[in-house]
Amino acid sequence: TLSIKGINVELPPGRYSEPKIFNSNKGLLIGTSDLSKDRIYLYDDKGKLINGFPLEEGSSIDLVDSDKDGKLEIISKMKKYSVVSYEIN
Repeated sequence: TLSIKGINVELPPGRYSEPKIFNSNKGLLIGTSDLSKDRIYLYDDKGKLINGFPLEEGSSIDLVDSDKDGKLEIISKMKKYSVVSYEIN
């Protein structure tokens, strides 16, 4: 169970990374990864899963505006030797 501002979110069974809190222009975002199934989950501060998630084949994540365009990108390890960046619209 993931608790976000007192809202409990039931996660599917798995082995999860420690949740990370990210500050965005839309409010707080909370990310965690299911390390046993390689899935990335991203929730808003109301406990709702962000549209398009979970992402498949991801590991622990970081959320940054890597190209300085005002939109956040998820940076994650994919498979064994790849890194992937997803822009959040």
